[in-house]
Parts: sequence; C-alpha cells; structure tokens
Amino acid sequence: MPGGLLGACPCGSLVWLGLATIVSITGLYQLHGSPTCPCSSVLRGGCYGGGSCSAGGPSLGDDVEVVIAHCKHSMDFLEDMRGDIVSAGLRLKLILIVAKCGETAALRALQNTASHELWGVHKIVQQPNVGRCDHSWASHIATNYRTLASRLIMIKDSWADHNIFERLNGSALVAATASGFACAYNNHMQCKLRGLPCKDGNEHLWHSAAELLSFKISDYKMSWDQSNHSIASDFKARHRPLGNWMLSLQLASHVETRRYLPVCYGGGFVAARSAVHRVPVIAWRRIVESLSRSDNVEESHYMERMWAALLTPPLTPSETRAMACVAKKADRVMLPHLMGSVNNCFCGDVERCGAGLH
Repeated sequence: MPGGLLGACPCGSLVWLGLATIVSITGLYQLHGSPTCPCSSVLRGGCYGGGSCSAGGPSLGDDVEVVIAHCKHSMDFLEDMRGDIVSAGLRLKLILIVAKCGETAALRALQNTASHELWGVHKIVQQPNVGRCDHSWASHIATNYRTLASRLIMIKDSWADHNIFERLNGSALVAATASGFACAYNNHMQCKLRGLPCKDGNEHLWHSAAELLSFKISDYKMSWDQSNHSIASDFKARHRPLGNWMLSLQLASHVETRRYLPVCYGGGFVAARSAVHRVPVIAWRRIVESLSRSDNVEESHYMERMWAALLTPPLTPSETRAMACVAKKADRVMLPHLMGSVNNCFCGDVERCGAGLH
C-alpha cells in the first residue's frame, strides 16, 4: 500500500506534555470567532458512520452481558444498571467482573450487599493485571466468541467516577446497545480544561486516519491509574507506531481504506455481537496475546484507539466527503494522546457540508 498505514504526519515525534497543556492550531480563533459544533454532527444521524443506524427497541431474545475491568473502585452502580437493563425489556445474561488487582474491599462490599437478583447473574474471575482494561474485554470476546450475548457493555469499575469524560448514564448506555456501537463517554476534554461550556456530542470522536495511525508514546503514568503502574523498561510496543501494530496483527484491512476513524477515549463502549463478529476470532486471539505482554504497555493505548474502528462500519463515500469538508477548518490537536483528532468544526460548515455543498 502506498506510504503504508502511517501517512506522513510528523506529530509522532512530539513528547507527552500532560492534559493541562492541550493546544490546537486554530483553537483560539475558533473560540472567539464563529460558533463551533461537534464535527460528528455532519453525519446527519449516521451514529458512527456507515449510513443510518438502528435505534429501535429490544428484539425477541435480546440478551446483555456486562464486562467490568476491576481494580479498586466501588461497583455500587451495578444494582441500578441491572434495573436499567431489565426495564429496557432486555434479558441480563451475565455481569462479569474481571478482578485484575486481587481481592479488594470493593469486591468484599459487593459480595456483602448484592441483591438476590444481582447474585444470580454476576460472576467474578481473577486475571493477571496485564494489558489494562482492554485485555479484559478482548479476552472475554476471544474466549466466548461463539456464545456472546447479542448486546455487550464493556466498562471499567471507574465508569461512574470519571471526572474528565462525561459518561452516558445507565439508561442511556443500555439504550445505546440498540445502535450496534457507542462510546461509554462523551469526550469533552478540551472544553472542561479550558473552563468552557461543553456542547452536546463527542468532542474528539473523529480522527484523520493517517495521523491517528502514526500515534505512539514512550511512557504513560497518570495520577488516576488505579494500580500504581510503573513506567516499565519494556513499555514500548514491539511493533510501532499504531499502524505497524495493526499490520502485525493482520488487521490492516479494517482501517487501511478509511480516511477517518472514530475513537472512544476513557475506556468503555457498548457493541452488538454482530459488530464483534465482523472481526474473526483469530484476530481477537492475536489482540489478547499482544496485550498480555505486561501491565502498563503501549499496545493497550493502541487498542483503546482501535475499538471503535474495529467495531463500526466505514463511513459511506458521501459521509467521508462531508467529514473531509468540515475538517478543512476544524481544530487539529497537536498532542500525541489525541493524535489526529478533528474537533470544533464551524456550525455553518456542518450545515453546508452535511447538505452536500462541498
């Protein structure tokens, strides 16, 4: 393929500067000029691309599995989530808690307070603390590929406590399972850090594929990490940047022809079994093997950026043209953790480009 999956973006050489120093090329002009809107609005109700998505009610036999990567946060939201699933007319098949940090106070509290209804559907498994939350979800998919529920909710135990991203509440998260795929959070990182009102929609959903696939970082250690990750000497992926990692897993065909890719930041998403089955089981097994290398590894940050791309259909040609149209004047985030993000599109451009006036 010409130029490989990496494009020609030089941004991968930038160093990690921290969340508080987010900058963008046109951000100040956007803030004081014309009003801006989430760039995803140009898709005209197409959800995560690929044409219009279903938002219907439950179908006969629809069941739900919830997989929670757990380290130390309380999971007292589970009773409400169980109620939201049942109230939506769905059958709760399983709540799987993947304990990555051994026996915890949160697990003991859950076992002491869980209702009879919750006891009947929840299961706790102990796993080595490798590959972060992404390993937990990919491992569940690879192990149970043929017997997955029709709808999947993949979240971290900190889902209810995240203070950077705006989470979908329980009922909205359950409702989103009908659409085939959705992020568990709306990413409003920049507006929150700037102290500005946040608009509806996901601020950092769509990315330039060429720039995103050149993503790489040399280390990662944040105060909100639950297990006190050290910066391991073997943090860097064996195949880097992100585009090369996808090639090594034989997953390039899922992204190589797409000009724009969606990303769910924050750790969490919902997906239909049919979306998961668009990726063969052997690919999920390769992903699990790659993420099993150690605890805090670069590959887990690659996978965070690929869940949405793997589980959503490509944009249609008309959607790609509309996204390219609004992206011409959009903000381009310069920091590596948001590599390629297209955000703060002008509302006038969203209307014009969405109407096909490119």
